[in-house]
Amino acid sequence: MIKRNKWIATVVTITLTLGLIPYAGHIKPISKAAEHGLSNPRVAQDDTVTWDCIYFGNYWQNDTNGDGKADQNDEKEPIKWRVLSVDGNDAFLLSDKALDTKPYNEEKKFVTWENCTLRTWLNDSFYNIAFTDKEKSVITETKATNNRGDGVLDKISILSNIDAGNASYGFNYTSFDTETREAKNTEYANANGAFSYKENGCWWLRPYDEKRREIYKVDAGGQFEDGHSEYINTITSVIRPCIHINLSSETWSKTDTVTATGGSFVTPTPTATPTPTSSGGDLPPIFRTQTPTYAPTHYPNTTQPPVRTTETASPTITPTPTPKSITAPSKPTKIKAKNSKKKSVTLSWKKVKGATGYQVQYAANTAFAKKKLKSTKKNKLIFKKLKKKKTYSFRVRAYKLGNNVKVYGSWSKVKKVKIKK
Repeated sequence: MIKRNKWIATVVTITLTLGLIPYAGHIKPISKAAEHGLSNPRVAQDDTVTWDCIYFGNYWQNDTNGDGKADQNDEKEPIKWRVLSVDGNDAFLLSDKALDTKPYNEEKKFVTWENCTLRTWLNDSFYNIAFTDKEKSVITETKATNNRGDGVLDKISILSNIDAGNASYGFNYTSFDTETREAKNTEYANANGAFSYKENGCWWLRPYDEKRREIYKVDAGGQFEDGHSEYINTITSVIRPCIHINLSSETWSKTDTVTATGGSFVTPTPTATPTPTSSGGDLPPIFRTQTPTYAPTHYPNTTQPPVRTTETASPTITPTPTPKSITAPSKPTKIKAKNSKKKSVTLSWKKVKGATGYQVQYAANTAFAKKKLKSTKKNKLIFKKLKKKKTYSFRVRAYKLGNNVKVYGSWSKVKKVKIKK
């Protein structure tokens, strides 16, 4: 009886051991997204969308030298990107602001995305201006597909009209107009002739169905626009580039999140690398008159070396170094301005915690026309050779330095002082 029980125990042990072997080979891979501190867009029950954001690359955006205009004489500033999806080391990004203005195509005739001048500019001029060689090395070539399935490979692209209605990216896919698609222009884009309404621009979209020969945009209110090719060479529409990058580098830094109202609370499961299908799929209702799938139309080129890692059972993970998050410094407060000496003003303010330095703008008017700029690492500046009987306006903002980027905070309240001495 004892031998029989031992035999049964041995059989049970072997059976359980063999049963565990195939199971161990199918343990679900562990996501690396948490290691980077980045997440896919989140939609709350009140339809508020939150995007994680990072800084990556630099481009002209604001009047940093104080000469009264934003142009290429100014300092390039870090580009802020919204994270539309993150899967392991791969992140799909959309610029938070509209960075520049260019026609979709310089000649007034319809052309495909492959042949338009905007695509050429993005993958040549913008690519070389905005990114260092090290940053270029982590940009993954992206296949921008269309309804024919013969999409081209790009380093830099723009969203398609289907992408801009993709709820997994944080956009509202049941409404034509929504804050989730609104984008503010940079000063540089405005200076280059961009249309602006309430600081927002009209940004280009790539047509998914090019057989329709229509050009798509998102207007200043977040509403889709489509039109004939007669609008293809307009210079007032702006550009929000999108890219894929490999997160396993120290070329980027995390920054403050962005929120918008009007999302779609019930969203499909985000998928960073979908396989496009020819069926209608779960199309955004606003595009159900078309035939492309709901699947995102940008994904990394699978012919390139993969940027993701696949773990097996009981993986040993070496965490990827995460660049230190850089948040914008607070707005300076307690601004004081005194005309204590002849034709001079002493300006002081409360130190901002964590700030590397400060910028001060001043002008002999309240609109800051013909403004001048000074920088300092102290919380005090003296301005000389000012004009008597003139009233000067001053404002201060702090900045931080980290990971080779300079991040500015908001401007303080304006402080005015009349030169009496």
